[in-house]
Amino acid sequence: MLRIFLAAILLAASGDLASAARKESNACDQISFDKLLDELGCVRPYIRQYGLTVAIESLRQDNQKLPNQNSACQLDVHYVHFSGPQHGLGKINKAERDLARQFVCSDDLVDVERTIYSVSASPLLLSIFAQDLQYCDTCSGSCHGHFDLITYDTGSGNTYTVVDVVKAADLPGLTDRLVTDFMARYGSLAEGEDARKSLANEVRRWIAAEDLKMMGLYADGRKVWVNIDDFVFSCVDGNLYPVEIPSSILKDDFLQKLQSLP
Repeated sequence: MLRIFLAAILLAASGDLASAARKESNACDQISFDKLLDELGCVRPYIRQYGLTVAIESLRQDNQKLPNQNSACQLDVHYVHFSGPQHGLGKINKAERDLARQFVCSDDLVDVERTIYSVSASPLLLSIFAQDLQYCDTCSGSCHGHFDLITYDTGSGNTYTVVDVVKAADLPGLTDRLVTDFMARYGSLAEGEDARKSLANEVRRWIAAEDLKMMGLYADGRKVWVNIDDFVFSCVDGNLYPVEIPSSILKDDFLQKLQSLP
């Protein structure tokens, strides 16, 4: 299979993630989610708070040595805690803590990280963008990474996936829409018409191999994003290529919540 290796997005180092209190600059307020990591002047994590309190919590273990491990493991895992009157926040906070606790050191891991890059917190919807990264000591120095897009409903505490927000009649054609949006945004990274066709075919194959209906999403700026993330190049680079789900195919109840965002 011909694989087109796209230019990786360099992730800027975050500041002190233990402190969630921050003031947003006017420039950062207007950034669209798909451009967020390109704006190196914005503080990490980038937090938009609309009436809720957001705190970044951490699970840390330094120099943990397991019996069959060659090197000590460093664990640095972050998760989000929300405070507010909404009934679903307790369930959401538990889900975030439980997710963080799934990241553990093992005999072959020397570094386990989860970094929060962006949070959008409104009275109706909460969205989190994070990166998971695990470095394997016994795998010739390889690493395994993944970008997470998670959106919660503050009333029920449940997570949203694609099938929850897209009208049933529009699900069959969603792959075509995502491929078209991907190529419009990132197609120029492939040089030449043949390379662009191969890139589009690869994106289509990746979507087909995933469970599209259960894909996580990020809601902010009255837009909904999913990520095309099929390969991680190295321990500092990764594939973050967000594509937008058009508002015209969103279910009415979710669209109303989305439109409540500033």
